[in-house]
Amino acid sequence: MKKTYNGQGIVRINDFYLGSRSYVILTNHRKDEGEMISFGIDEIFNKGIHPDTDHSCRILLGKEYIDRDCLVVLQEY
Repeated sequence: MKKTYNGQGIVRINDFYLGSRSYVILTNHRKDEGEMISFGIDEIFNKGIHPDTDHSCRILLGKEYIDRDCLVVLQEY
């Protein structure tokens, strides 16, 4: 998550508009076991996707999520 000018958390997607909703999955740990990688899921959000520029879109989150790692963003069409 990045910080916006007003202090809010943001996820940027380098595609224009992939759908109207997304699932943002935040993890609390990662474990590598040979060819397998496992993640502990901390929180899952169903958020709206907002157009940002003519070639990207964004997902807004609260400022308490800044500098957190985002595992997956799945779009609904």
